[in-house]
Amino acid sequence: MLFSLGAFIEKAGTGGGLFRRLLAQGAFEIAQMTGDEATTSSARSASRAAEAWTTVARSATARDKPARSRVRDAAQSALALPELEAMLTQDLQVKSQVVV
Repeated sequence: MLFSLGAFIEKAGTGGGLFRRLLAQGAFEIAQMTGDEATTSSARSASRAAEAWTTVARSATARDKPARSRVRDAAQSALALPELEAMLTQDLQVKSQVVV
């Protein structure tokens, strides 16, 4: 089951790492074209969230560790997610208000 978690985070399902990474890449491109600092901030927040999700996936799928260790490590890594996701949400909300 833990090995599936990596796929759900990085390739399908909620796509925590995948979709945050795509968001970051797109926002960085837009920021480069426009010079908009709010978009740059959103891109950085998305990139940090993507990396945190990827860390959870890697912790859960580390083949050199027993399942208990992987569960513990993945849970420990996941502790950073709420704050990072909240920061990303805030940055996106700020950006959406600027655009409107």
